Amino acid sequence: MPGFVIAWYNPTWDSWSYDFSFTRFLWYQIPCMMMHDTVFFWLHVWGHVNKWAFNNVHGYHHQRKARSGKNRGACAILNVAATAYDTWMDALGTSPPLALIAWLAFRQNNFWALFIPFHTAAIIFVMGHCGYELNLDDTVGAAFLALNPFLIVNKLTASTMKPMDHEMHHADPRVNFALFFTWWDEATGRSYPRQRRAPTLLLHAITTLGFFVPYVFYVEHAIWRSPLAFWSLVALQYLVPSIPRAFYQLLGCAAARFVTRLPAWDAVRRDFEVTYAPPGAPGALAADPSKRYIFCYQPWGIQARGAWYTFAGKGRGSPVAALADCKLAVLWSLPVAQQLAALCGCCDASWETLTELLTDETPKSVCLLPGGYAESYHAESYKVVLNKRRGFARLAAATGASLVPVIGIGEPFVCGEPCDSRLGLIFKAVLAYRPYPLKLVFGEPLEVREGEKPESLHARYCQALLALAKAHDVPLVIAE
Repeated sequence: MPGFVIAWYNPTWDSWSYDFSFTRFLWYQIPCMMMHDTVFFWLHVWGHVNKWAFNNVHGYHHQRKARSGKNRGACAILNVAATAYDTWMDALGTSPPLALIAWLAFRQNNFWALFIPFHTAAIIFVMGHCGYELNLDDTVGAAFLALNPFLIVNKLTASTMKPMDHEMHHADPRVNFALFFTWWDEATGRSYPRQRRAPTLLLHAITTLGFFVPYVFYVEHAIWRSPLAFWSLVALQYLVPSIPRAFYQLLGCAAARFVTRLPAWDAVRRDFEVTYAPPGAPGALAADPSKRYIFCYQPWGIQARGAWYTFAGKGRGSPVAALADCKLAVLWSLPVAQQLAALCGCCDASWETLTELLTDETPKSVCLLPGGYAESYHAESYKVVLNKRRGFARLAAATGASLVPVIGIGEPFVCGEPCDSRLGLIFKAVLAYRPYPLKLVFGEPLEVREGEKPESLHARYCQALLALAKAHDVPLVIAE
């Protein structure tokens, strides 16, 4: 059917435009995928509900060997290409949405407007039937994404269909009918697992905006349009520290308090299954709003999702929402990302910023993620590196703030299966993955004793952390 559209429209290649705008085509593809999913979902459901359609058309597809997850690699891909849609009638359900995308592309007379959505659809069709997933952990996965960087949309979006979802559809034809997004399946009760609630479009936009905006900004300007101006701006902010500090003063105070207290964060936290112990129960936070605290979140895994949705996007249901002010300390990075982080309740993790914050007249608290490069070796386990990490103890001793151990139960596994490459860990740190049960438990605040040295406070913290882990059956160990 896309071929009929091409023949009907009959454009000349000389009239085609090859202008490429990263921002334009990134956002162009998303509505194309949504439109494709809407048409495909209902045609797919009809192909199952209607007995004649299933027995004479779509049923052939389920009888073939093209079942995802059974074979992986090139053989599986060739098997899918040969047998997935080997009946012309089965193509009736897949061609109309592709024809609609082709019509939109020809209306724009732009080569990339046609190539990008079609390439994505073709890749997802194949991956959805052979179980092959783009993980960025190996050369093959990276090569596929290099051919079409817009496939990252599939990795970015929490509510997207993955190859294992279509595998479940072939195992149980009553669930997982969509191709790209899970929204139609969720809305009609056809999703599996059924207990998993995918974020709504609005909430998903909120959670991914912090990545989409810098991502588009950096790629569009740092690589395509004005790399000299962009990197000059990056150098300027490091040479003149007063510039990022001024932005923090502007966005990190009243504006940040307004944004981080929005009730939408509570809905996002609920959708991503971040929970806490009930008030008064073991593991619940017992904090005095008139005091200062340093929360040490461990293990922070890959994303530190529990820390983000507890200490940054607090909403009204976070245990620290009752405190006067609480910031999540992060390493200031590139422009735009800095401003978004400040607006979302973060602060710079430098000694000067943290000391100034914890010694302010108004009692303020901060959440630290103790660790660095060494933690990447244990990012997907409950092993933590603490023997050499004493900066948080020195900070507590210098400011008098109480140390509070915090454990994210499930944090090492929120990004899926372990990967073997550092590149995969880096991408997992910035990509939004599906909800995973995550529970935060708090230990008793450790007040700084008069004249206590950081080494003694550090030893008490390690003991309290291990005791908290043992009380909640968490296999947490101090690796070194």
